[in-house]
Formats: sequence, structure tokens, C-alpha cells
Amino acid sequence: MKQIMKYTITNCISFTILMLLYALLEKAGSASPLTVDVMLDFLVITTVISVLMYLSERFLQPGVLLGMALDIAIIFLVVFGLGSLAFNMFPFTWQQFIVISGMILITYFAVYGFMVIKEQRDAERINESIQKRKRDRHA
Repeated sequence: MKQIMKYTITNCISFTILMLLYALLEKAGSASPLTVDVMLDFLVITTVISVLMYLSERFLQPGVLLGMALDIAIIFLVVFGLGSLAFNMFPFTWQQFIVISGMILITYFAVYGFMVIKEQRDAERINESIQKRKRDRHA
């Protein structure tokens, strides 16, 4: 259950960062207007990515570096597979590849950073709770 919650949070953060990046690109004139259909396409893409990452972690149990490489490969496959081929969100050109790759990497590492901070805060809370129980037992 904890892993499902982790990937649900990851999906929410990914979607939010992606929407902010897309809004910035739209303001800069580098992206088409953000419509409800485009937002829903992004939500499907981030959800599929989160499900595949969950499954890869659950069944393959890769180490940190291999896990990161696998995560990034999953993201590229889903974004370019669903985004370009299934949803026809963007043409597959080198310029689009570079821009979208940048968005992917910025989003991935931002989410990774958020999750590391969250995991550290959770560990601190658990340790504080353990220390409090020890103090209460000895009091």
C-alpha cells in the first residue's frame, strides 16, 4: 500500500510540474494552447508512467542507478509512444525531441528531489516517534 501511495504522489507531482512547464512554453510561444483534452492526455501519460514504474520496481527490484535508468527509459517510451503516436500531441521532429527530452529530465529530477525530501521527512518523523516511545518507557 505504501508503494501505491508513493506512486500516486509521484503522479500528482509529475502532472503539476508538467503543467507548469507546459504553461511556460505556451507563454513563450513554443507550445499550442493548453486545452482540457491536452491536460487529460498528460494525465493519462503521467498515470501510465507511474503504473509502469510501480510495476518495474515491484517485480524487477532494480538498484538505484539501474532503477533511475529504467524509469527514464519508461518515461521516454510512454511520452513518445502515447504522446506522439497515440494522442498525436506533437510531431516527432528533432526540435520537438530536444524540447520534450528537456521537459522529461527536468520533471523527472524535480520529482525525484521532492520524493527524496519526503522520504527523509518521513524517516525523521519515524525516528522521533521511536525516540519518544523510548523516553516514555524509561520515564
